[in-house]
Amino acid sequence: MTRIRHEPIKRFGKDIDINKNIKNFYDEVKKYKLEDIICIDETSIKSLQKRNHCYSEKGKRCIIKTQSQEVFKKYTGIFAISVEGVIEWDLYENGGINTDRLIEFLEKNITSKLRNKLIILDNASSHRNEKIKELVNKHNNILYAVPYQHFTNSIENYFSMLKSKLQKLDGLTHIELKNNISKVLKKYQKKNIEIFLREHMKDLKNMYQIKRHEKSRRIIYKIGVLNEKRCIKNYVTLFIFIFLVQPFLKVD
Repeated sequence: MTRIRHEPIKRFGKDIDINKNIKNFYDEVKKYKLEDIICIDETSIKSLQKRNHCYSEKGKRCIIKTQSQEVFKKYTGIFAISVEGVIEWDLYENGGINTDRLIEFLEKNITSKLRNKLIILDNASSHRNEKIKELVNKHNNILYAVPYQHFTNSIENYFSMLKSKLQKLDGLTHIELKNNISKVLKKYQKKNIEIFLREHMKDLKNMYQIKRHEKSRRIIYKIGVLNEKRCIKNYVTLFIFIFLVQPFLKVD
């Protein structure tokens, strides 16, 4: 499997070192217990949540016909998760998450209730506002995910799981979608999220660089399907096929 990971050497005209930033990020994460880490982010959720692959009669396409204009709508959800499950969430019918909305969400659900937690956010401009930093750092600590490295915020993978479950439920309107999210969270609450976060964080904390190709600026990590031994094995197999096997194959 080939994976593409964007790793620029400049950001906003300044030199950046992705390796160093990732190391600094996890050095900070390791200072906290997993129970004290909270991941927050927003995501766009379509009103029409349907599976991409379905069964149908032989020779016929699987087609879902709709009449409602609701199918074209998208909503913005914001979620805060920890190993305790989804701490809080909201689904906005209009507009995205700006600084004011994020401040409102944080004051209502996080900063007024929790202390000495590590709050992980991505690098959206609304997240890096000085008001956000001041609000969070008053009683907690803020940490931004490494730019272009979405895996450093565990909530990104949680969104994939959430949307996969929503595809199995019916409903188009904003109210129906909120009810569906509540159903999913109730069924896949603390236990599932705790297992997911623990495994994800464990993998990330154990991740280390094996090999770097300076020209392409790619990093191969010994994690998941990408590891050096497997890559080398695939290259050897390809070499044997091209130069030793293919010349003897007959083409009709």
